[in-house]
Amino acid sequence: MGSMRATPEQTRLLAQIPAFASLTPQERDGLLMFARERRVAPDAVLFEEGAQGDSLFIVLEGELSVVVRTWSPSGASRRELSRVTVGEMLGEMACLDPAPRSATVVAREATVLAELDRSGLAAMEQALPRVSAQLVGSVIQLVHTRMREVDQRIAATLSGASSQPPPVTPSTPPGAAPETRDEPEKRTGWRGLFDRIRGSV
Repeated sequence: MGSMRATPEQTRLLAQIPAFASLTPQERDGLLMFARERRVAPDAVLFEEGAQGDSLFIVLEGELSVVVRTWSPSGASRRELSRVTVGEMLGEMACLDPAPRSATVVAREATVLAELDRSGLAAMEQALPRVSAQLVGSVIQLVHTRMREVDQRIAATLSGASSQPPPVTPSTPPGAAPETRDEPEKRTGWRGLFDRIRGSV
């Protein structure tokens, strides 16, 4: 469990975040007492895609970049999905389901975060049940919003694919074997679909 001491600036920042706006100043201070401070240098990695995690983060200073691995015929690379700035949360799924991280997060500049893990959240639930309920409710709402955005991306991608004219199939000379697609090309196509629709989920 953390023991972060909130500065007046950080307490005022939390008051401007919709998820915590209804809390009293004492409750906002209490929330940070169950977190620990994380400082990340420019270009340093906060966490890697595929790594196990059980913490969510609230950005207090700085900005981070969310990137994922992508594949192409030329090899693997990284693509930026979004940026996370002051007052935003990230990694919130890990507090509900400690699954591997779905993206890599890199600091674009010197960044300060409040990190709250599952044990800190459990302790907060006992000591400050109203604050814990507010935080968990905000996390669930955020996850729901992001899932809805993913559903919309899937629908838009599939709609665009269905509106494309069917590919022209070359005629096969008599006696020749029908042309087949290589399995790697199929996998690449599906990878391309998921790369386009995946977000910070």
